[in-house]
Amino acid sequence: MALGFSGFVALSFAQSGFAQGGSVELLVKQKSEEGVWTDLGKAVVSQKLLTQGGKSVEVRLENGDFTTRQQSIYDIKGQMIRRYVQSLEKGRPKDSKIVTFDAKGANVVIDRSGTRETRNVPFLKDIPIANPSEFWFIREKPKAGQTVTWQQFTEADVWTTAKAIYKGRVPLPGKNVQAELVVTEYSNRKVESFFDDKGQILLVRDSIGIQMERQ
Repeated sequence: MALGFSGFVALSFAQSGFAQGGSVELLVKQKSEEGVWTDLGKAVVSQKLLTQGGKSVEVRLENGDFTTRQQSIYDIKGQMIRRYVQSLEKGRPKDSKIVTFDAKGANVVIDRSGTRETRNVPFLKDIPIANPSEFWFIREKPKAGQTVTWQQFTEADVWTTAKAIYKGRVPLPGKNVQAELVVTEYSNRKVESFFDDKGQILLVRDSIGIQMERQ
């Protein structure tokens, strides 16, 4: 699958947050084990608040002939209620995944070029489902050091414990400006998201070797 369901699509934009109605274009790069950066195309990320108090986050990743689109819907408490991912090659749909959530957990439907696969993944026990940090910089600005822990449904279709920490204002790497920093950790993975004072993404750095920077 172009760009893949694994790793790349779920770069925790949702944990990053945006200003209301925000849309940004990011240059995507990947770092090899030898330390060489390769351009992977661009990502356009947009977010809007919904009338019932939740939000919608859309990500479009473009790399040559391949495109991956993802939409995630959250309720007013920050709990994901639906995720849709689709990959296309030269504009033609190839694979898709729909994830919905009920009182028991996640319901996954995958279509791989016409072959359908379904699975149900129950919630973890005794870990919050909602993620209030989904609305940081949208409805509220967190205090430095503020932390949220919840269970995250990953791109590998498993539940895992996740944590987001607002680090406060820090220097933006490589730039002579200050930025707001949120660090998200889950599945032995660390995502650093830097924002301007309006809550728009400036830079995202993922420990799997992916970087996205606003143009």
